[in-house]
Amino acid sequence: MLKATPEERAILWKDAVDSATDVRSVRLRVLAKEVQDAVAAQLDLYSHDDLFEETFELLGATGRVGRDDLRIAFEDVDETDDGPLDLIAVLADLLTEGIEDPHLQPDDRVRSARLVEAWREVFTGQPSGAGFWSVADVARHFGVTPQAVYRWIDRDRIEWRRRPGGSYLIPSSQFDAIEPMSLKESARRPRLTPDAELRFRLSSARSEDVDHAEDVDPSDPTRNFTRAGSVARRRPLRRSSQ
Repeated sequence: MLKATPEERAILWKDAVDSATDVRSVRLRVLAKEVQDAVAAQLDLYSHDDLFEETFELLGATGRVGRDDLRIAFEDVDETDDGPLDLIAVLADLLTEGIEDPHLQPDDRVRSARLVEAWREVFTGQPSGAGFWSVADVARHFGVTPQAVYRWIDRDRIEWRRRPGGSYLIPSSQFDAIEPMSLKESARRPRLTPDAELRFRLSSARSEDVDHAEDVDPSDPTRNFTRAGSVARRRPLRRSSQ
């Protein structure tokens, strides 16, 4: 079977998203089949027609099927070896958003949760696609805010890569060897510029000197020096008034 070109996929996408209500369900099923064909060979998803169809039916009903990140992932699916996995990961992200969206009907939120679990079951034990998490997944796992996870990403505290459209693909296997508290601690302190980092370190060193001031011998001639790492800095001495 010949795969569609990016231009043909773009047309198919637009037809499905902009279609009238009476033909929309048919166009969405065609789109779902085309997406399945685009990823099936690499990810062995030929036997999951119902899962693709229900996913696109739900995304169409909840207004997420027209999202740019999903469109770009579909159009560029052949651009890289990871394109098929990126596309499925975006689908999983959009379904995960539906679980947390208070504006959706309860039934749609339940369906979103069920489909997320179904996709995870599909990829259990499959090396090419197992263990990908969204930012929201990582935040729930560690009990932190998504903003904290973005800070971990920004500081390269966790492994990640960009998906088409700008969202993130985060391998979950890395968290088996990461101490949760080390990540939580790293989320508390804001990222500093180099100059601010230096000032922060110097101020921390001065605070340590104050904390240990009671340990200083008043007769010690070096008592007017403070230590910042291995560097000593002279404190000015006050002149006594006559």
